Amino acid sequence: MKSLARLGRKSQASVAAFALVSASVALLPAQAAPTPSATVLRLVSPTIASMHAADLTSDAAANGLTNAYGSGLKFYYIYQNVKASLDLTWKVTDSTGAPLTDRIVYLIVNKYGSCSQASFTTTNAMQYGNPNSKTDIAQSNQGVITPDWCGDDAGGHPQWGSGESSLTGSTDDEGLVTFSLTNTNKVEDAQSAPLVLPSDKVYPPANCADSDTGMGCLETTITASLIQHPQNADDRAEDKDLLNIHFVNNAVTSEFPSTTASPSDGAKSIRFRVTNLAGEPQAGASLNFTNITAVGILSAENALTDGDGYASLSIAPECGTCLGVSTIKASAAGTTSAAISTITWQQPTPPARPKLSKAATVAGNTSVGKALVGSKGKWLKATSYSYRWYACKASGPAKTSIPRGCVPISGSVGTSLKLTKAQRGKYIRFAVTAKNAAGRSISISPSSKRVS
Repeated sequence: MKSLARLGRKSQASVAAFALVSASVALLPAQAAPTPSATVLRLVSPTIASMHAADLTSDAAANGLTNAYGSGLKFYYIYQNVKASLDLTWKVTDSTGAPLTDRIVYLIVNKYGSCSQASFTTTNAMQYGNPNSKTDIAQSNQGVITPDWCGDDAGGHPQWGSGESSLTGSTDDEGLVTFSLTNTNKVEDAQSAPLVLPSDKVYPPANCADSDTGMGCLETTITASLIQHPQNADDRAEDKDLLNIHFVNNAVTSEFPSTTASPSDGAKSIRFRVTNLAGEPQAGASLNFTNITAVGILSAENALTDGDGYASLSIAPECGTCLGVSTIKASAAGTTSAAISTITWQQPTPPARPKLSKAATVAGNTSVGKALVGSKGKWLKATSYSYRWYACKASGPAKTSIPRGCVPISGSVGTSLKLTKAQRGKYIRFAVTAKNAAGRSISISPSSKRVS
C-alpha cells in the first residue's frame, strides 16, 4: 500500500490519513427519545476468521485512519487470489442495532484517497467517475471498475478525478445488502501468495514488486456508505468497516529446497507444488523451469501440475564425477510466484569402519582354574563383534593391534576364559574385533595380572 505510512513498519496501509474533524450531534428536546445519530455499516460475509484475513482495527487507530473515518472504524486486511470473485455482504443498522431496511447503499471501490491498483467487473448497478461524462457513463453501464492511482481534486470533485466507483444495492428486511466483484487484473500484476500470515505481519513486504518487471503489490481499498461519493465529513459521520484487499497469485513451493546428491548416481528428481491461499493444491498450473547456475542438465523447461498440485522434473550431472551446485527456479507461468530448489553435487563420503571410544577390558581372578571375563568396550558404527583371548609374555596397556609375544589361546572365542596350567606365568589379554560394511577394527585389552 502506498499512501499510509505505518509507524514502525516499512510497509504501508493503502489509505491516506485525513485531518480529524469531530462529528457533531444535534441536541434533542428534553424527555424526547434519543434519535440514532450514526449509520452503522458492518461486513458480515466473508468473516474475518481465516489465514488470509486479519482484523487490524487497533492498527488503523494507531496510524490515523480514524481521523478520516471516525472512531467507529473497523479496518480489515484481506488477501485474495488474483481474478477471484467476491460477494461482500454488509449489514446496515442505526446506532441502536435496528436494521435499516429498503435503503440504498453504495459500495465504494478504489476509495478516494487511497492508491488503489485493482480493476473489477460487477453485476451491481454502478456509477464510475463523472456522472456527466459520456465515457464514464459508458464504463459504468458495462460494470467496469478501473484503478484510481491515488486520485486528485479535479474540478472540485475528487471522486471524478480519482476513478472512484460506487456500486448500488438495497437492504432487505434484515438490513443486509450484497455486492459482487470479480477481479480482472492480469496475473503478472500480483505477487506470490503468503505461505504464513501471522497477525503482526499481514502487510506485504516493502519489496513485494518483482525486481525485474516492477509488477506486484496489487491492492484496493473498499468501504460501504449511504452516500454515493462520500467525502471526509460523510465518512466520519458513519460507523463503518474499511477493507484493504490485496490480490496475490497462487504460491509455488519446493518439496526439497536444498539437498545433496552424488554425480555417480545420475539424475536427481525434483518436485514443485502450486497451492492457493487456502493451501489447496492447484491442478493444471503451468510452471516454467530455469537452471540459474547452468550446472547440470534439466529434463524439461516447463510442466503442468498434477491432481495433487505437483510438477516434476529431473536434473542430471554433466558427468559421473562433475561437482558443483545446481539452482533450479520454478515460476508459475505469467506470474511473480516462484520457488527455488538447490542440489549440491558432491562425492559421497567413504563409509567409515567402526570407531573405538572405550577400550576392551579384562577382569577376574588370575589363578589357574579360575575364570576371567572380558568386556568389549564402547564402539561407534559397529554392527557385529568377535572375540579372542591371548596369552602374552609381558604385561602392557591397551592396544589396537596384537602385541608381540602374544599367542592366541585355542578355542577361546567367547567373552570368558577358564585359566589352565598352560597359561601359568603368562599375562592374559582380551581381544575384540568390531565389524561393519566398511571393514573392521580391533581393541586389545590391557593385560591381566600374571597367572599363578
